[in-house]
Amino acid sequence: MIVAEDADPLAAGLACATRKYRNSGQVCTSPTRFFAHESLCRPLTEAFLEKARSIRVGDGMDPDTQNGSRCRPPPRRCAGGLDRGAEAKGARLSRQAAEPRGLFLPADGVCGPAG
Repeated sequence: MIVAEDADPLAAGLACATRKYRNSGQVCTSPTRFFAHESLCRPLTEAFLEKARSIRVGDGMDPDTQNGSRCRPPPRRCAGGLDRGAEAKGARLSRQAAEPRGLFLPADGVCGPAG
């Protein structure tokens, strides 16, 4: 997703997180990269992470659950390899939980410069 300089960073952060985590990120249109004007980076990231942290992951039959389990295990690269690689290149990670629990993946964020 591209967030232009004249966008509202709070609304954009909420929209980006909502689209990213819909159906546990298992939608073919689920965004994987967010590009924002440098002046919006901090407020957009904060709004995105606030929304991500508020997502309740759990039993899909529980009415309070917002994200249930994935329908199959994620590839190893998605469940830790990509974020560790980004961290090695200077990005910072924001996690709800230390590690994924089976088919339940917390909403995580990787923030930092592209490249």
